Amino acid sequence: MNNIEIIIKTLMEMNNLTQVDFAIKTEIPLPTIRKYLKSEFNPTEKNIEKIKNAFNIRLNILLDSDLKNIETIEDVKYSLSLELKELNEEIEKCDIDISIGEYSGHLKHLDYDPFLTLEISTDIKKIVENTLNFIDFLIKKHIEKEEEFLIKKNLIKKTELSKNEKLIEILKSHNIVFNFEKDSTIIIFDNEKYSICNDKLNEILKIINKTLDNDFKNLVNLLNTNKK
Repeated sequence: MNNIEIIIKTLMEMNNLTQVDFAIKTEIPLPTIRKYLKSEFNPTEKNIEKIKNAFNIRLNILLDSDLKNIETIEDVKYSLSLELKELNEEIEKCDIDISIGEYSGHLKHLDYDPFLTLEISTDIKKIVENTLNFIDFLIKKHIEKEEEFLIKKNLIKKTELSKNEKLIEILKSHNIVFNFEKDSTIIIFDNEKYSICNDKLNEILKIINKTLDNDFKNLVNLLNTNKK
């Protein structure tokens, strides 16, 4: 998945747009949008401009960043946040200068046009804010994806742990003793003592579980065959 695919999918999700809606909003042909969504090629400068104008965002900085890396995305967010802070200060300065000028009746003492600067800064601020909203949404999706991965990983671990606990109980019933320590386990049977690291023990239990399953199925099939 390349950047343009990530960007379009994120914009569509943020704005609740279908592929058709996106094509209409950007005035880019639908077949082209479909190809972008398959990462078949990158957009032309003309189409970059269309997407940028349609959603009023800083598109080039997104295209030039690694949108699969959350740290890179956070770096872009930091940079844009600093820019937004400067823009707010500039807008506040313009507002103050305009207020003073209106009170005194002239703005001749200023070495810049506060009205023009205010207009430009306000327009840029909106673009930066929209881009930051996009980045926040993208970061949220990254976090959700990571959380989903961890949940699945933990579920697998819990399932494996549950199987291992049951197997250990069966082995204990056959006079096999388990003394669990921090990183290893002491196992005693037939008057012999063994120290095994917990990772190795888990591997052994996993193999036994698999073997047990296969042996059980084979015996059931054998009994069923003999019955016939």
